[in-house]
Amino acid sequence: MYVQVWLLAGWQEPLWYKVPPTKESLIFIDSFVEVPLRNQIFPALVQRCTSQPPQKINVSNIREIIRVFEIPKDNKHSSFINKVGHFYFVSPTTLYQRFISSIQSKPEELDSSTQITVQTVPDVILSNEQAAAIATITPAIIQETYKPFLLHGVTGSGKTEVYKKLIKTALEQKKTILCLFPEVALALQFEAIFKAQLTTPHLVFSFHSSSKISAKKTLWNNLLNKTPCVILGVHLPVLLPISNLGLIIVDEEHERGFQEKRHPKINSKEMALWRAQLYNCPIVLGSATPSLSTLYREKRGLIQKCTLSKRFRGKFPSIIHASLKDSPKKRASFWITRELEKAITDRLQKKEQVILYLNRRGYSFSAQCQSCGEFVTCKACSVSLTPHELENNSFSLSCHYCGYACAVPTTCKKCHKSELPLLMKGIGTQQLTTIVKKLFPDARVARADLDSTKKKREWLEDVKKFKQGEIDILIGTQLITKGYHFPKVTLVGIVWADLGLAIPDYHTRESVLQKLIQVAGRAGREQEHSEVIIQSMSNDDLFSYISEEKYPAFCENELLMRQELAYPPFTRLIQIEFFNKKETVLIDEIHQYKKALQEVISNQNLPIVVLGPVEPLMKKIGGVETRHLFLRSTTFQDIQTLVTKAPAFKTFSSSIFINST
Repeated sequence: MYVQVWLLAGWQEPLWYKVPPTKESLIFIDSFVEVPLRNQIFPALVQRCTSQPPQKINVSNIREIIRVFEIPKDNKHSSFINKVGHFYFVSPTTLYQRFISSIQSKPEELDSSTQITVQTVPDVILSNEQAAAIATITPAIIQETYKPFLLHGVTGSGKTEVYKKLIKTALEQKKTILCLFPEVALALQFEAIFKAQLTTPHLVFSFHSSSKISAKKTLWNNLLNKTPCVILGVHLPVLLPISNLGLIIVDEEHERGFQEKRHPKINSKEMALWRAQLYNCPIVLGSATPSLSTLYREKRGLIQKCTLSKRFRGKFPSIIHASLKDSPKKRASFWITRELEKAITDRLQKKEQVILYLNRRGYSFSAQCQSCGEFVTCKACSVSLTPHELENNSFSLSCHYCGYACAVPTTCKKCHKSELPLLMKGIGTQQLTTIVKKLFPDARVARADLDSTKKKREWLEDVKKFKQGEIDILIGTQLITKGYHFPKVTLVGIVWADLGLAIPDYHTRESVLQKLIQVAGRAGREQEHSEVIIQSMSNDDLFSYISEEKYPAFCENELLMRQELAYPPFTRLIQIEFFNKKETVLIDEIHQYKKALQEVISNQNLPIVVLGPVEPLMKKIGGVETRHLFLRSTTFQDIQTLVTKAPAFKTFSSSIFINST
């Protein structure tokens, strides 16, 4: 037997191999094999099988496959992968390669779930709303029916208890459950919860960048044997072959973390919706701040909403607005208003806990020459370098995009003056931590951001200490805005609420408000009296919606604006990214491609608008220039027609990627 295969390592042409007689019974179309190429071994996907050797190829040059890579039998999997590849304009082999290679890839650092301490709890008495939600969703699990549900539960309303009950039901039905989260840290947290609080901890598996190879292989064996289990992760689980899939849960469904950062930029939440429909199983989208796209679907009757409007314990915090511009010279620090300083002092005296939120890591935003105003920028990226304070009270400068780092220069590269030190502008969590420690010297303070959590073990230890009351003030970025339950937190200070509102993206206001509501929701989860103090430079009307009861009103207004401006979810907006190290070549080619698109649109009479080219916020990263085109249409089918008839990407020297939204 001979097989034609596609290598999953990006080889551009199919290759032929011979199948040893002992392995012929294991081979079929879409099976996986390992094959030799030159001096290496690669995974490959079988595309053709034949008993006769291929013509025009010397049989003596055809090498044998090394082994058959057994994958779980899933009759619908190939159709699903092909649909995803079609939507993202990539070969299915690209998608197969992701989960096949991940099974053998080493974890980024460690499987940290064993470090998270979660108490086992007896069955809780459910609220009426929780019981109603479970009663609404359960029949779809038992009847194996596709039905999407929105679990709109305010912060602290007990969505996790609903998830646990639904998971138990699905396991009883001998079904496997997918649980998707927007980031690995949240997946680790839920893995610990499910292992501690479900009666079948041995059936809970993580499948993400920090999972152990042994855990992934155990999960793979479960899938081969159709053993029901719970799979947690971010992007990879939705691509796995699962024949007995019975329930999908997407927690924090509003988060943009479900959109991958590497190409193809797959949105795992959207793919989960497709998969639930193809596999005839219910899908639950959970959030305290549902995305506008999900609320739009619910409004059109495409999703059924279950509401948890009350907190399981505690009460909603009171919201107080404080201006950073009010009498800053009379305060000990510009970044801590009198209202916030007084509130922190009060909470520390009461032995209660405080969270301070600032979505900017580092010491400050940038370093600027006080003489000529020149910023210190990255050599490879179009971005200012971020100052970071070192242990010896000196500073270094680093790029948060390419990783470049250097010492603080002693002279300005533009005016060459060195009389004045560089001016550190703005504030990051590192500087805020220094300020707070000076203002409250007796308080126990910890910081949680990407800088301080590179060592997951240390971060998880801080989370444990904060839960146990050994830390008084936790300062952090968006890492602390969701998923964590800190019972003793009665004050949340949002240090700079309007930070990020100037980003030119139609998602910006929605995304900023969601983060503010989520971090505000950490307060008062088991307390009767709690506060959220919002500090800002402006008095933007967005801040009037931070109270969770007012979030639906914001969504109504925002949807009306998007409809008027023809933004998603009322249209399809497709992004085409061009990359090239040579800016002149990049600009020339993107204009060539735009002209070709417009010719196809005219010839085919397609209702599509081409927008751009435009410079992204970061137009150069790692020495590579980037420009964007956007295609706007009411249907994806028209865009598919356009891209198919336009010139092939390989005719350009620039790297080109299409991102479907």
